[in-house]
Amino acid sequence: MLSCAGLMLRSFQQLVRTGVGFETSRLLTVDVSLPEKRYANGESLSRFYRAASSASRRARRGGRGGRGQPAAALVSSANFWIAGRPDPPIDNLPIADIARVTPGYFGLIGLPLHSGRHFTAHDLTESEKEKDFATIVNQTFARQFFPRENPLGKRLLTADRKHAGTSWAWSRITGR
Repeated sequence: MLSCAGLMLRSFQQLVRTGVGFETSRLLTVDVSLPEKRYANGESLSRFYRAASSASRRARRGGRGGRGQPAAALVSSANFWIAGRPDPPIDNLPIADIARVTPGYFGLIGLPLHSGRHFTAHDLTESEKEKDFATIVNQTFARQFFPRENPLGKRLLTADRKHAGTSWAWSRITGR
């Protein structure tokens, strides 16, 4: 039992040394659970995060806070379709984790893009209107779904948007 505990401790130390892929020593994270009924769409979520960011900036200017730029990420997962490709069988749809982030998020955590561009305030405004919006994918996603092509400019559609009964809002890959 003692040797198992030692091995587990050593594995944990290795995991901590490996890191998450970006600088975390100067970050403070806060988990916020918002009521789904009140914050059911991109516009209401965006309004909440804009108000929280504004309050944080005001507090810092008033001397009640530290330095830094607030950023937000809302994480979920969804099935998706890739524009221009045949629809896969409904029981075999690809799924991906989705992190809806505010402009400046990647710069704040020090995560560089390999190609393309970061999100802008204009992207946030478009997502609030439930219009087509910008998407940044990671290298694993790009290798898996676009193995021999550049994913920039490709369009994705999540299941919730495809079955919403309204005009579909595609997301265009603008960075990776």
